[in-house]
Amino acid sequence: MMLILVCANARLIVENLLKYGVLTNPTAWVGWALPKGNVPLLLCWPALAAFAAAALGIELLGNERLKAEKKARARACWTLL
Repeated sequence: MMLILVCANARLIVENLLKYGVLTNPTAWVGWALPKGNVPLLLCWPALAAFAAAALGIELLGNERLKAEKKARARACWTLL
């Protein structure tokens, strides 16, 4: 179902681009996305990505330690039997 939805929307996008073309100025979008004279704001985006990557790393490390702890607990319970 999702594939049909994606294909139908892609077909509409291609048809509209062929019929009307690109009606916006791409340089205006770049100028809007990059702030003028406000470098700290520009640096917030890479910092946000770095913090998200660090959080993911911490979560993965905690998951590995949890798995190791569960294995050790299972071994300890097995030796008691």
